[in-house]
Amino acid sequence: MIIIIPYRTTLVRAGMISLCCLAWAGLMALAYRHKVLRIGLIAATAATGLLLVINNSRIPDSDGLRRTFVERLEDYDGVRYVYGGENHRGVDCSGLVRAAMVRTLVEHGVTSLDSEMLRSAFTLWWHDTNAIQLGKGANGLTLPIGDGSPMPMRAAQNVRPGDLAVTTSGSHVLAYLGNQRWIEADPDVAHVQIVDLNTSPIAGQEVLLVAWRWLR
Repeated sequence: MIIIIPYRTTLVRAGMISLCCLAWAGLMALAYRHKVLRIGLIAATAATGLLLVINNSRIPDSDGLRRTFVERLEDYDGVRYVYGGENHRGVDCSGLVRAAMVRTLVEHGVTSLDSEMLRSAFTLWWHDTNAIQLGKGANGLTLPIGDGSPMPMRAAQNVRPGDLAVTTSGSHVLAYLGNQRWIEADPDVAHVQIVDLNTSPIAGQEVLLVAWRWLR
């Protein structure tokens, strides 16, 4: 389901969690007669649960998170546009930046054993957030860049790789990759593309600049 279905609704997410629970129960049933496997599976489950529950948050490496986020964004280059999609089978503009951020948080959370980062990844994955909400702060998930006033993209200052630009209409969001390059899931071209601000008509669009709170 994770691979085949690009859409992410509450029902699909709940189904994915249910499948994971069923898979765990199946493994427990298979390992029941094998003491070593059973103990190992129980220990791994307990360790995972403990990691997610304990409060061992660390100061995020925002520069490292930015680099990983940009890499994960670029992984989606060429993926087809699917409204409501959030994976490599299909993605829309807000799904692109959310999916890349979720993957970034999971990777850094696992490697640094940071439970808060893993919980943040789950929260971001579970709660859908569209372009309008991203531009308005998304309940603290994004923070404004500068004074938060709208401006043409070509006039954007102090933009760093990983920052987001939300059109003032709230219909579209792009992410900055660096060197005047932005990535977007464009419904008009039906796939994710990287555009050069020097040659693209998007340069004149009015946008709000924001950044994920983990990158600030």
